[in-house]
Amino acid sequence: MLFLKIGYLTAFSLIISHLETVTGRQDYVVELPESSPKMQLRWNVDYADRVVNFILDISGPATLSTRIVGIGMSDRGQSTNADIVVMRYKIDGIELKDSWSDRAGNILEDDEQNYYLADFSVENDRVSVAFSRDIDTHDKQDYVMENGTTNLFYFTLVQDTTQRKYGFSDVEEFLKQAADTVLNASDVESRMISLQLLKPDVPPSYFGNEQHVSFFSVLQPNVTLPTQVTTYWCSTGKLPDFIESKIHAVGFGANVTRSNRDIVHHMEVFLCDPEDGEVSQYTGICDGVNEPDDVKRCNRVIGAWAKGAQDVFYPEEAGIPFGEYGESRYFRLEIHYHNPNILVDIVDSSGMNFYYTDKLRRYDAGVLEVGISYNENLAIPPKNEDFVLKGICTSECTQEGLAPEGINVFASQLHTHLMGRKVWISHLRGQKHLPELNRDNHYQSTFQEIRQIYPPVRVLPGDSLVTACSYDSTKRSNVTTTGDSLFQEMCISYLHYYPLSSVEVCKSSISTPTLGEFFLLQKLFTGQPQTVNFNNLASNYNRLKWTPELVRELEMTYESAPQDVECRRHNGDKILGNRAMQNSFE
Repeated sequence: MLFLKIGYLTAFSLIISHLETVTGRQDYVVELPESSPKMQLRWNVDYADRVVNFILDISGPATLSTRIVGIGMSDRGQSTNADIVVMRYKIDGIELKDSWSDRAGNILEDDEQNYYLADFSVENDRVSVAFSRDIDTHDKQDYVMENGTTNLFYFTLVQDTTQRKYGFSDVEEFLKQAADTVLNASDVESRMISLQLLKPDVPPSYFGNEQHVSFFSVLQPNVTLPTQVTTYWCSTGKLPDFIESKIHAVGFGANVTRSNRDIVHHMEVFLCDPEDGEVSQYTGICDGVNEPDDVKRCNRVIGAWAKGAQDVFYPEEAGIPFGEYGESRYFRLEIHYHNPNILVDIVDSSGMNFYYTDKLRRYDAGVLEVGISYNENLAIPPKNEDFVLKGICTSECTQEGLAPEGINVFASQLHTHLMGRKVWISHLRGQKHLPELNRDNHYQSTFQEIRQIYPPVRVLPGDSLVTACSYDSTKRSNVTTTGDSLFQEMCISYLHYYPLSSVEVCKSSISTPTLGEFFLLQKLFTGQPQTVNFNNLASNYNRLKWTPELVRELEMTYESAPQDVECRRHNGDKILGNRAMQNSFE
């Protein structure tokens, strides 16, 4: 059985906290990890003027010896091809320079100075610098801030050259040295953090919650994990006995065993099928030979977390229902562990916290999983910088699975494995393309936030949703298929919505017969593969020689091929059946 912990909260403490400014705009605060001296970045977004306002707070014993601070933005958090603001502080003033680094890493002063110093204060052990920049400066050397992930890096330099590799007395000297001696940004010790700078302009009260809420934790029962790279471990449990009637969960978040933070990749909590009554006690390998059938039918997602995500809270009108009469009181916790170093004797009690209230809200909320099905039918060829895979939630599935009024999507969590670089969700109503539900052009698999969508987006019966993922396989020497392992790939999104509908999963993949035909045609026209393995179609990918022409042919096949559509209810039952459907994703 799962371990349950129960508690009471009077306030929520988040890594990124929310403050209210005197201007009425919402501030966000993040600590810059491993910074020396300690640094904290605050910011808010003025959407009317398209400006981001920053305050950098620097504090601690090393503050006075630090004279140069740099903060940069780049595609992947690298210090080359980056937009950098360099600042020097001293008792009588602050100097601030808009700078950039080229492909070789040389730090140069920008011809256009688009960072603006607003205010500063210098004390004995604390320096605060307020500055701003337009969201898009239309300067080719400046980073364009977007709604998705921003990968930020930062560094400090000191006057005493014995303390760092480089030490400069002012910004001009720093930049002059960069130009004259070809100082490389990668030679400066820096740290990187991923965050969402352009958060939606949400009224602070909309995702607000009661000041006093209770919580309970769903945890693995001190399981000893197998000594292997990839493990999916499932455990069943039951709601606490004190939940005697319907309650609403208003938020949830991860509760990860401190020593296992590097190996817990993602987790989900599923409510079981009420028709099964009392569900079997089980803890073991997910979908293992000994897993009871009633445990496998625990399929309604009530919480999903992935590495990098913070606690998520629901809008004021919706909550996840627990304890309702006629619904199951049993659930299944599933955790994906990634243990690349094959560490032994790992014992884990990770899980999730659910924050709840007995003050019921207007709507029951749910989670809809869209994207690519969990099979090995799709693949990313090696040595490709931008290879795209797509999965569709079809109009037929939403037509059958959604109520006439549709659903309101208020949050989305994008999910890939290691090679994912961009993810987006297209929303179609007939032939009309509506605004995208979510997009992240700088996606990081280690930073999988649950992103708020405001105002919520209405998805109606008959709409279709296409989840697309772009992958960078330039460092892979072999083909990578889709699948469960972290070294395989996924392309999915968890959509948080209200009111609760009957559809739980709405995904697709290339139809198996079409994939078989693709390999047969390759054998006929190119001689590769020499034989087609119909018992394991995915294995044929590794028998192909991946030329640019073949990569393009595979892309066109994926784009136009019939799809095996997966449209399921909360208990796993099929809504449409397993049938292929012609769809061009357009």
